[in-house]
Amino acid sequence: PSSAGKLLPCPPIYGIPSKTLPHNRFIARGYFVYPVFSKMYDSDSRDMVDIPNDMAFENIMLTLKLRYGTTDRITGIVNVPFADKKLTTGDVSKTGIGLSDMIVAGLFKIYHNKAQKRLFSVLLWSKIPTGKNTNLAENELPLGTGSFDYGFALLPEQTIKKIDLREIAFYKINGKNSNGDNQPDVLDLSLSAAYSLSKKIIPEYTIAYENTSPFSNDNDFFYLKSIFGAQFRITNTFLLQGVISYTISGKEQFLDGYGFWFGAFKLI
Repeated sequence: PSSAGKLLPCPPIYGIPSKTLPHNRFIARGYFVYPVFSKMYDSDSRDMVDIPNDMAFENIMLTLKLRYGTTDRITGIVNVPFADKKLTTGDVSKTGIGLSDMIVAGLFKIYHNKAQKRLFSVLLWSKIPTGKNTNLAENELPLGTGSFDYGFALLPEQTIKKIDLREIAFYKINGKNSNGDNQPDVLDLSLSAAYSLSKKIIPEYTIAYENTSPFSNDNDFFYLKSIFGAQFRITNTFLLQGVISYTISGKEQFLDGYGFWFGAFKLI
């Protein structure tokens, strides 16, 4: 459409956008995530330890995301992730390559005050266990959890001159895995600030926190990350994105000390 050149999207690099798309518009986005793991959880000491020299873990993700404006107030979202995983211990290696668990979601704009530049949206989210999780060979790693998961997010946003402030409060309700075991719920919180340095360069900073079983003592896995990124506008509707994340603290089965993200974004 002729209006495409007038739209200047400023999507968040990290997290969930609160802005819905205009009716009948598409966004296609692809991003590549490469975490560098340095710590692992030791069940004997119940603490984090350095990954041994004879062990290595990789989990590289490539995600294709499609968003469509079903109306001006409702946007449909589909995420299609592909995983390349490898766990090496001594002379033994296990790998997993292929489709991971897909995500479908609906973004609903609840409140928008254009004069005060305030926006509030709600996201309803579901994960489909499309990643292989059962009947694995001895040298295979699972590509998904084997569970149907659900969740919702509250997404307030405020623009102050050239600064875009976003908050995310996301709660995920995990279903039973392929073994029939209950999985703990997950709470994600983040605060982001993006600054339009120019029309072509938009730096962004995010502080992100995740807690597994936030209302239970069954599991105390968590992480706190500092995320630095920037977007580079190639044309009005095409952007390149780059991110470096740094883990301030955390407790996970495998914990990345830092990671790199690269992506591209196109409004159609």
